[in-house]
Amino acid sequence: MGSSEDIKDYVQCFTVREISVSVKAFSEGTNKYDTVNVIYGIRYQKSLKEKLEKLPKSYPSYGVTQPDELMIQSNFPDCFKNKPLLEAIKSIKFSLNNNRHVMISGNEFLGKI
Repeated sequence: MGSSEDIKDYVQCFTVREISVSVKAFSEGTNKYDTVNVIYGIRYQKSLKEKLEKLPKSYPSYGVTQPDELMIQSNFPDCFKNKPLLEAIKSIKFSLNNNRHVMISGNEFLGKI
């Protein structure tokens, strides 16, 4: 899979639960870009995910093509807030708000506590 055409035509199995959460989120006015990336984009490797993030811009009817800014609570621990951390927080918050499970994984010594 290397081109945008490959991505558009790539078949992926989605569950009824994922579709249901998507419809619920859309009906509640959740940012479409964030919803699709949290529910579906998470399963792709970084290079393919980056291509998928650009894909909605080719569909004018899609609407919002940028993520909402994440507002972090004032009592959040003082740490370096980089893009991967902010994306993880947004994904976790979305998942918990939609009664989805959350699992954080990664290599040792990467700050998962």
